[in-house]
Amino acid sequence: MEPIINNNEIKDLTQTAKTNDQALINEPAKVGKRKANNSKQASKVKGPGFKIRLSSAKRGRNTNSNTSTKSAPKPRQAKRKKNNSAINEKDFDIATNAIQEHINLLKKPENPAEIYLSESSCSEVEPETSFGSQLKNWPRKNSNLTIKKICIHESDPPSTANKSLERHDSAIQTDPEVQHEFHSQILNIQKTSDEDSEEELSEKSSSPPASDQFTDYAKQQTEDAKWINTKKQLENQNSITVNTGQGPILKIFYVDFDLVLCQELLVSFWYQSAPGNVLGAQDMWTSKGSIQRQPMPNNCTLKESLEMVACSYFSLAYIELWTKEHENYQQEVPVTNVYAVVYFWMKQYNGSVKKVLQLGNINGFADDIQYSIVKSSPKIVVSWHFTGNEMNRKKTYVYCYQVASDFQSICNVDNFEAVDHYVSSLHNIEGCDTLIMGCGENKITLWNIEGGRLAATIEMTEIKSPLATLWVKCDRGFLFTLQQCVDRELRLIAIHSMNHSWKRLASYKPPLVYDRLKGVCVENGVVLGFYDQGIVCWNAKTAEIVVENAGRTETEYISGNYLISVAGNEVNVQHAFISLLKLGYWN
Repeated sequence: MEPIINNNEIKDLTQTAKTNDQALINEPAKVGKRKANNSKQASKVKGPGFKIRLSSAKRGRNTNSNTSTKSAPKPRQAKRKKNNSAINEKDFDIATNAIQEHINLLKKPENPAEIYLSESSCSEVEPETSFGSQLKNWPRKNSNLTIKKICIHESDPPSTANKSLERHDSAIQTDPEVQHEFHSQILNIQKTSDEDSEEELSEKSSSPPASDQFTDYAKQQTEDAKWINTKKQLENQNSITVNTGQGPILKIFYVDFDLVLCQELLVSFWYQSAPGNVLGAQDMWTSKGSIQRQPMPNNCTLKESLEMVACSYFSLAYIELWTKEHENYQQEVPVTNVYAVVYFWMKQYNGSVKKVLQLGNINGFADDIQYSIVKSSPKIVVSWHFTGNEMNRKKTYVYCYQVASDFQSICNVDNFEAVDHYVSSLHNIEGCDTLIMGCGENKITLWNIEGGRLAATIEMTEIKSPLATLWVKCDRGFLFTLQQCVDRELRLIAIHSMNHSWKRLASYKPPLVYDRLKGVCVENGVVLGFYDQGIVCWNAKTAEIVVENAGRTETEYISGNYLISVAGNEVNVQHAFISLLKLGYWN
């Protein structure tokens, strides 16, 4: 009797097992069935979008006695774990029908779909049939399956869709790793229901197409979001109103489009929008918040300064300096406590907060203490005068206190070089962030903010009266300052930065009825003086009075080049030159 399986067929089957590198289901088969199965080297399940190659070759022990030991090598399946489960024809038909139903869904041109052939998604699906269980437990060595993606859109014609499926089919057929791992994808296809397909289709139809139109769509969405935010800001804008129940107004500062309104019991922060600034509108302000003002204890003194606000993009702070004297029985001068009360708004807090910081104790009188706030950073520069008994020694000490970024503490203290003269005021310099100026007697002193080094001391011997600085600016190597003397005269002085020489450029004398100066504005050849009795405008070069307007009834505050007027409970902020246009006297 001739053997059913010859030696060449056994070699072919062994080579096929090595190529697939997978353990097939071992089942003792009859000789008659084995001949029928060996006639089919590879049975295929075909579809428009998928090709699954199922190898029907099975490795088993040859029981034919006529076959020699050399032609029938020892089977390798004995070393592997046997799988006693079998695949019946009924389960195979169920899986084939499930694949065909899913393929039919892809054929419909009105239903675009995306199929992700992902191995991870298959492990999450529990098989419903014994055939699915066989595939889940199929031994696999190479688990790195490349994700294949098939995308069909409604706009694609049927021919284009079929071509894309054919290309994907050929890729699966030629790739041995994909053939090896593709059986597990049946689980994902088998569990796909009509409801899941409808949800996927609805998501795809609502999203923009993956093309250049997506860029236009994203830009449009960004523009819409910006407009919504701008609209919300415009809706929240309103006029600045004074709460009369919080007491009278003490201070108003306007710095870099931020306004600080300080009343007796309340401190509020406001911001002027860009359209409001260009249009000069008074009803386009945005409130940043308000906070109750700290009650001042007994025997405390509030120090005055022209600069009390530090602002940046992320924060806005209004800083007051409080002093309190204590008798010192060991010395002739008292001991004075110095406190900084910080009212601030921060972007990260989205609200207003206050903090009391103790700067220290000094040996001196509270009246001799001066301070200024550096606008560009939260630094508090404090000076005080000390007179000793030894050889009539006089000194003015200057300290710079660096406030932390969260305004909760003092993070650094710099000791500036002391001077021998009395300093009556401290000032920021417009156009120069590295220097701070001290003015007193007939001297002007400049310190470097970083480190406290003494930069220069300019003594004006021709000016005998004490100086009060109203305005200072640095411009291309020259320092310009406007001083007020005891005789109410205003003097414009220029100082050379290299040799520290100085010159009086002009003197401005107000009329007799103007006796209390609130602020000045110097710009473009014009000097404006704001008094309680009215406004006086001089020509900066000739010192002639150009405009004089007495009898103004509105309460006005000066902050830089801006005039802040309060009429009733409304606050209006406008440039100082606008007041000249409203007077009608400008030629």
